Amino acid sequence: MSKTKTSPVWKLPVLLLLAVLIVLVMLRLAVWQLDRAEQKRQILSNLQARSSAPLLNTESLGAAIQSPEFESEYRYRQVSINGEFLPEQTLFVDRQVVQTQVGYLVVTPFRPVGADYLLLIARGWVPVGDDRQVLPEIATPSGIVEIQGRLNILTPPPPLWDEQYQVMDKNVWQFLPKIQLEALLDYKVLPLLLELAPSTPGPIGLKIQWPTIDDQWVGKHSAYAFQWFAMAGAFVLACVVLLLRRNRKQTINKDT
Repeated sequence: MSKTKTSPVWKLPVLLLLAVLIVLVMLRLAVWQLDRAEQKRQILSNLQARSSAPLLNTESLGAAIQSPEFESEYRYRQVSINGEFLPEQTLFVDRQVVQTQVGYLVVTPFRPVGADYLLLIARGWVPVGDDRQVLPEIATPSGIVEIQGRLNILTPPPPLWDEQYQVMDKNVWQFLPKIQLEALLDYKVLPLLLELAPSTPGPIGLKIQWPTIDDQWVGKHSAYAFQWFAMAGAFVLACVVLLLRRNRKQTINKDT
């Protein structure tokens, strides 16, 4: 009489534990996507509210920076301000990709009229060019000019950034850390930079494209969360079906 081949006793508990872990990971990813959606929903709400607020001028911006919550409360506020560029201190933020082409974000310090601080101006994007050893030539107007744009956070570190990496190489920076910028410029630097409006003409403005922030930008995270919940549900259902089939098979084998 042939013997029915059975699985080791320990195999089922191990598989069940593995299945539970997989489901928990899926659920955690779904919740994370919901958190991301909520964060971006808040950003969108702030953007819409602050974009419709009155323009900040030189005087009102000077008053605003006294607020301890300046960085969080004034992000995305629209600004129209007079002052002069410091073209010799122009910075190039590396690894900026536009339509699959690598380039730099051009950032020039700007001193508002009568101010004791510098405001960094994100003037737009330029391609790297054929030789990385030669930086693009950027024309900058001299004297007092009026510029318009919106406030935004300083360029953050790239993903997986390690503090051991070099932040800058001459005028090329990987991101914009406020402390190191103040040490280089020997001036107080605001914790928010000014992104020039896309309509800014040359030579002040370069290739300017503000990131799209809308309901679709938020909704994709909700869609991802739904996908993870659906995958977790389908996986649980598949596990239940397999267990029922296994139990049925074992019952038949015992009866025979």
